[in-house]
Amino acid sequence: MPATPQAITQAVQADPTGAQIKLAEIDAAAKVQLAELGDLASARQMQVGLAQANHWTASMPAIVTIAILTAWALLTGALYFIQGEIPERVYQLLSQAYGASNLALGTAIAFWLGSSRSSQQKDAQINAILPSVVAKR
Repeated sequence: MPATPQAITQAVQADPTGAQIKLAEIDAAAKVQLAELGDLASARQMQVGLAQANHWTASMPAIVTIAILTAWALLTGALYFIQGEIPERVYQLLSQAYGASNLALGTAIAFWLGSSRSSQQKDAQINAILPSVVAKR
């Protein structure tokens, strides 16, 4: 059933308690989103402030990303291109380190490029209803 105004009105009239519960869920999600957006804005302000002040830590995200990429490349080379037999214990340690570097590289990419498409769509939907929720306060 499409979410037309008429369909929503009928659903609310049919189940007013359910509608109140759904509105409470939306309100709670909006509060969580507001907190997340506040944290994100604060982190961005801090990063911009460090860059404007030419502080050495302003380059840390790039330095950490380069270190992660370097570690990933070295571990990939060690696991796939080393000729000869690798002792089992060393191979297990390399495999664990490679898995951790894959996870770290994914996090670094998400830092620079943003989150997934479905997460962006969810954020857009929440941002669309956010003004109406905030206006009620």
